[in-house]
Amino acid sequence: MKKAKRIIAGVIACAIALCACGNNAAETTAGTEETSVITEEQAETTADTSAEQTETTTADTVEQTEETTTAPVTETEQPTESQTAEVTASEESAPEETTAVTTAAATAATTTAAATTTAAATTKSDKKETITVSVTVSNTWEEGGKVCTQLDGVVKNTTSKNITSWSFDVSLGKGAEINQVWNCNAKVSGNSLKVSNADYNGEVAAGAETTFGGIVKTDSKFTPTVSGADVTEGSTPEKSDSGDNGTTAPETDPDPADIEVESTGKYGLVSECGQLSVKGADLVDKNGDKVQLRGISTHGIQWFPQFANKDVFKTLRDDWNVNVIRLAMYTGNGEGYNDSTKAGIEKTVQDAVDAAIELDMYVIVDWHILQDQSPQVMKKDALRFFKYMSKKYAEYPNVIYEICNEPNGYATWDGDIKPYAEEVIPVIRKNAPNAVVIVGTPTWSQDIDKALANPLDFDNVMYALHYYAATHTDWLRQRVQDCYDKGLPIFVSEFGMCDASGGGGNDFAQAKKWFNLLDKLDISYVAWAMADKNETCCLLKPGASTDGKWDDSELNESGKWLKEFLSKK
Repeated sequence: MKKAKRIIAGVIACAIALCACGNNAAETTAGTEETSVITEEQAETTADTSAEQTETTTADTVEQTEETTTAPVTETEQPTESQTAEVTASEESAPEETTAVTTAAATAATTTAAATTTAAATTKSDKKETITVSVTVSNTWEEGGKVCTQLDGVVKNTTSKNITSWSFDVSLGKGAEINQVWNCNAKVSGNSLKVSNADYNGEVAAGAETTFGGIVKTDSKFTPTVSGADVTEGSTPEKSDSGDNGTTAPETDPDPADIEVESTGKYGLVSECGQLSVKGADLVDKNGDKVQLRGISTHGIQWFPQFANKDVFKTLRDDWNVNVIRLAMYTGNGEGYNDSTKAGIEKTVQDAVDAAIELDMYVIVDWHILQDQSPQVMKKDALRFFKYMSKKYAEYPNVIYEICNEPNGYATWDGDIKPYAEEVIPVIRKNAPNAVVIVGTPTWSQDIDKALANPLDFDNVMYALHYYAATHTDWLRQRVQDCYDKGLPIFVSEFGMCDASGGGGNDFAQAKKWFNLLDKLDISYVAWAMADKNETCCLLKPGASTDGKWDDSELNESGKWLKEFLSKK
């Protein structure tokens, strides 16, 4: 018998920056762990087992910038690469023996398979197929004495069979708590996170993959390891007449200029549309005709006040075809508003509102809940702020009030957000009885269905929906369609073309699908973010001019694409 070839699985940690909605830099540790489920089709197994495995983990810590949906609190430079180690099977040249890393030898008749990174078995086979699960630490930051860790992962099916479900465990640090997850179900068990597919992404076709992610809190930093991967196989795709595996290439989306769906709602400035209001599920103008706003959000104005000015807004209006500006004023502890700079931040907001009014544009005053999770945390400040702002701008139809950006973590609609809105909205209504108010929804303003089930009893209220196209796909678009059809007024007050962290690559095909839906329903949308931070979701390159006179060399990929899209609407 020949001795099995040694397998060495290396897990390399490296820092990457993922950004979502306005954050500051944090110390980030990037680590990855990948495990393979290996199936072998063979009528008989005759080989003995002899394999050794060594696992080596290296972790490096670097300081990076994070603009994510869970804001760290300082700005620094960020790395741009990530590495993921894969556990693979190694074959001997002799025809009778093959060594593979898995918990058990699997045959074609097996419908489930388990795998870890530490067990090995020998089977006779002349081919191998794997299903891999990779988990990457994309960002870490401290919050309330805990370490917050963002995990991003991929389930990749490289076998010839579809799978219909998947699950696995991820080891965590002590004191683990779930902050948020997306594209999966998860629960903490001891120091492990048990992860399984969501109801819409359990089926992964042969050769396809699906993504997932989450944010956990632990007592200290940790390097995750993946174990206990379990999948359920479906049928082998039938061969098509063309000889391929039965799959078809996705249709190529048209260029932005060729998108077929166009909004039927009026697209205009304040002098044309006047005081906006809400009728049924629609935003309407002074005459009751449907209106669509399309715009850009600032980044956190305490970090990027230089882009919240009249020159920038004028360029966005005249060259980008924008009719609304959103002013993101962060509220969480250490993020600006409730510290010693409060007065300066309020002045920045007021100056920006005045500039938008001068330019005949609509402007959203955004109370940017994020790190504070629940709007109840700073309710006292919110009541004072909105009382002052609604009184100051009571006579201006330009101003729209967004009273809580992205409730997240423990915040619920019935327990936190709705009671908060029921206190804040009357304060605004006392001074500005006709102003439109946008209310955030749970889970980073994605759970609009929770608001549909128990809506607020006020006129001229809309519900925030936020998406990032590379993460939020058909399942969230279907939620938008369903809620709109049932009469819920929706306002997309933040979106991006990249993933939910604000980093990674742009997915313009998914972005176009979003625009098609929103234009079909005349739902307004505002892009994140007008800033020169070195992140995918920010529209400007570092060092871009603050006067709005940008040439294409000052726009990043997101900025160039969005300018082209909006200017042709």
